[in-house]
Amino acid sequence: MFVVKQFIKDFETTGKFTAQEISLTEEMTKQWVRFQRDPQRFLPKIFDGNWARPDHHPDSGNIKLLRIVQGNDGISRLIGRQADFIFATPWIA
Repeated sequence: MFVVKQFIKDFETTGKFTAQEISLTEEMTKQWVRFQRDPQRFLPKIFDGNWARPDHHPDSGNIKLLRIVQGNDGISRLIGRQADFIFATPWIA
């Protein structure tokens, strides 16, 4: 999870983020959850209410990091796509 924390820390410091791909280990996949519904836009409100499917995680392997969004709850989350699904981390605050 260090990689994710560093991405978020860098974003909160600089306001900059570049889309890229990383490889998730089996352990790292447990920290990511799928959205209930794929968001049409990455706005803070996508994290309002019950947004996560806590029993759905990405597979180990590559995930494309798309964006970091700070939710209305003040938590910055990394958003990624794997196959046809959108995931985010951290999901437990």
